[in-house]
Amino acid sequence: MAIFEEPTFSKYEFRLSRTQHDGSDCYVFKARPKKKFADDMVINRLNTYIRVSDFAILARDYALSFKTLFYDFDVEMNVKLRTWEGLLIPYEIKYKGNWHVITKSREIADFTAIFTDFTH
Repeated sequence: MAIFEEPTFSKYEFRLSRTQHDGSDCYVFKARPKKKFADDMVINRLNTYIRVSDFAILARDYALSFKTLFYDFDVEMNVKLRTWEGLLIPYEIKYKGNWHVITKSREIADFTAIFTDFTH
């Protein structure tokens, strides 16, 4: 899954543009698999939102999927980030996805987790 290293790197398209995200002027860095490799890649979408004023990473959006004879998954996550004591940490995670392993029943989840106390 190391999309910034070969041989995976050349199977993705990368773009940088400008947008608004939660009221902040941001650059958005996007990674998508090239069409001919789309069915073979685990990471279907990766967006990173970077605030223009200070280059702080505000959020990341992921779409992951893969299917084999033994397991499959299809997951989307939206993660909002903040800096706390010099560390980049998530404070809100929206998750929607499902997993299936051949010997187990399918697991389906859709939730939002919000973390509010970073003092401990």
